[in-house]
Amino acid sequence: MKPSLKTVRDSIWRFRWALGVAALGTALAVALTARRAAHGDAAADGPLHDVREGPLTISVVSAGSVQNQRSVVVRSEVEGRNTIIWIIDDGKSVTNGQMLLELDASTFADRRTDQQILVANAEAARTQSTEKLAIARNEREASVAEAELKLHLARLEQEKYNSGEYPQLLQESSSKIALANEETERARESLNWSRRLADEGYLTRSELQADELALKQKQSSLDAAVTALNVLTNFTARQQQATLASNLKQAEMALDRVTRQTRADVIQAESDLRARELEADRQRERLAKLEKQIAACRIVAPTNGVVIYASTVQASRRNWGSEPLQAGAQVVERQELIHIPVDDGMNVEMSVPESNLTKLREGQSAVVKVEALPGRVFKGRLSRIGLLPDGRNAWLNPDLKLYNCVVELESYDELRAGMNCEVELVVERYENVVSVPLQCVMTVGGKQAVYVYDGTRVVMRPIKLGLDNNRVVHVLEGLSPGERVLLNPPLDAGSVRGEIGESKVPTAAAPETKPAVKRVGAETGSREATRP
Repeated sequence: MKPSLKTVRDSIWRFRWALGVAALGTALAVALTARRAAHGDAAADGPLHDVREGPLTISVVSAGSVQNQRSVVVRSEVEGRNTIIWIIDDGKSVTNGQMLLELDASTFADRRTDQQILVANAEAARTQSTEKLAIARNEREASVAEAELKLHLARLEQEKYNSGEYPQLLQESSSKIALANEETERARESLNWSRRLADEGYLTRSELQADELALKQKQSSLDAAVTALNVLTNFTARQQQATLASNLKQAEMALDRVTRQTRADVIQAESDLRARELEADRQRERLAKLEKQIAACRIVAPTNGVVIYASTVQASRRNWGSEPLQAGAQVVERQELIHIPVDDGMNVEMSVPESNLTKLREGQSAVVKVEALPGRVFKGRLSRIGLLPDGRNAWLNPDLKLYNCVVELESYDELRAGMNCEVELVVERYENVVSVPLQCVMTVGGKQAVYVYDGTRVVMRPIKLGLDNNRVVHVLEGLSPGERVLLNPPLDAGSVRGEIGESKVPTAAAPETKPAVKRVGAETGSREATRP
């Protein structure tokens, strides 16, 4: 139901009236404050605190979370981003080897099928290369043997001619010449006898002419034999020797060429086989990797214990950026999934501002109060102080530097990982000292001071401070029990014009100087007023 127009107008009028009353009250308060400040009376500007002596405990208080001292962390070993299809319940007890979580392996199964085909092809290529290498080696042996045989035959042909055929032909030619020479001499002697007999009339002229013709025939045979010997020694033998030497050279070159070519073919076949073997090995390794990835999608417990989700642990540590661990969630490689605590002790993890680091030292006693166990107090000792600030939450506030510290508990019965708690680290204990609330102390000109009210006026007084516990600070010098100080001193030193150490209030005509003023709580160091 929508409100009526009259109701809306009445609401607007009441709101404007309230704003006017608030503005009037503020103006009256400012005027009253200015009037009182002009008369040097600041007692009515705020409440006063009576300075007393008493016990004081200086400690650092911080929120923390209980964690197991040692846990077995189960991470995802599957590459890339994967989806959880089943996960065991948080807080359930498991035994070694029990299934904890299952990731979606369908993509890896498809890739495995494709990879099996690649492996089969690579194995076939390797077998083919192996056979080609065997063929190349066989061809090399046959080709080299054939070339060596041809070279051997060429050498035999050359040796046969030089040592056998040529001497034989030379001897035959020489024999023919000698025989022709003998026959020529005999024909000449026969002709001479025939001429004597013809002169004496014992032979006819035709018989004499027959002997002359026979001499000419024998002489012609002798000349032919001499010419044949000359052709053999000067032309035929040299030509044949050159041919045989060329054949021998060609056979040697053919052997070298065949040897080099077949060796190159064998080396190429060996190189191709090595490449095929490497490719086959690589494809088998990829298949084995896929098999391993598929097996890694089923994560089992490495030990006995209780299941604690990593997101639960991170939430207990106030790391809110992680996605809750559940079926359907996406996980990446090396991501922490499950913690299985080992029962050998518990710690408290806490974050301490840098302003409190000067108060801490390893071995300090600690008192731990757990929210889930009211009335129970656990004792422990500070075992580790962070060397560097925690950068996980730096994006929220870059100026806030928190250091992670660990407190080791002496007893931890009934405690569980992730419980919220409050840790108090005791720095000092004083039996009877002067202290004031931190809000009373100001820093003026680099010195600490308080505003002391003596009954008639306010005086700014310097003091010397010790340690604080983020609520009250130990006053070493400058204040005595029974004095009264302003709980809410003015942020502007001009509202109380007294200089540090003076008890008078200057008049309105006096020159006015406003020193730099800030609350002690804004400083860093041991007097930081902001609680962790």
